[in-house]
Amino acid sequence: MYSIFAYENQPELWVEAALNIQKRYGITKALGYVIGEKLYNILVMHNTSLIKLQKIDELRKRSDYESHRKVQSVFGDYEIDLDQEYQRLKKVIDETNQAKQEMVTRILSAFDLSQIEEYFQSNPRLGSSGHILSEEQHRYWWKMGIEKHTLEDEIRDALLFGELQRLFFKKTQ
Repeated sequence: MYSIFAYENQPELWVEAALNIQKRYGITKALGYVIGEKLYNILVMHNTSLIKLQKIDELRKRSDYESHRKVQSVFGDYEIDLDQEYQRLKKVIDETNQAKQEMVTRILSAFDLSQIEEYFQSNPRLGSSGHILSEEQHRYWWKMGIEKHTLEDEIRDALLFGELQRLFFKKTQ
């Protein structure tokens, strides 16, 4: 069903893990894991793929468009077929759309809407370290360069935070 995950039932596994986290560490950590990290990462993958697809779409409209491109990276040079990449990105976008909806449905069936609302009202940090570090620890990680932190990251996360909220509260209205 999903090629974007290691396991076909990945959303189910994440929600099960969140329920186990809740038993041991509480609801905030559980929702931080399943919403603030896992669902957030799906949104990041979705939005990044949309941006890349738009860039390829713009290139395809040019008269000098060539689908095969040489790309340089820190890992070496390689060739990419933009038409194949375009098709792959379309599939990722479709799958992330499906995964978002499945995750929201599973989360809503596993957790109380009032708990989810409280989680959002706590204005949590997003991402893999969001639910495991305090604000002070975040600042230390940024200072030491362990985790990147820019104004652009804050803006992106604020927009994604709003998108996460809409996924849950649009569904119940």
